[in-house]
Amino acid sequence: MFMQQELPGIMIVEQEYRLRIRFRSLLKRAGWQLAGEAKDLAESLAHLREDKPGFILLHWQGEETDFVLVKKLAETAPVMLLGSLTGEMAFRAARAGIYGCLPDSAGDEELLAALAV
Repeated sequence: MFMQQELPGIMIVEQEYRLRIRFRSLLKRAGWQLAGEAKDLAESLAHLREDKPGFILLHWQGEETDFVLVKKLAETAPVMLLGSLTGEMAFRAARAGIYGCLPDSAGDEELLAALAV
């Protein structure tokens, strides 16, 4: 008998409230359980122990992104980064241990496919 595997809980880290709502709705429709939401890296780290995500969706926060904090997140769960990274920023993200990166222009299906791998 085939049993559907339960998807791990996912934490959404996004500054914009409207985008958090969009991601939350998309992920719930796709069968993901939510394991917390945060508006920034510092808040996400504060929730890690309580929420215990199996995966973290992090929207790139530009030049102010603290890769030391990204590394701390990546040590607890795979981090999928949304945003366009080039040059030094891409290198720093890779060194921080992110699982993967998608551009902001990625559609819903691309995001879900990347998370399912």
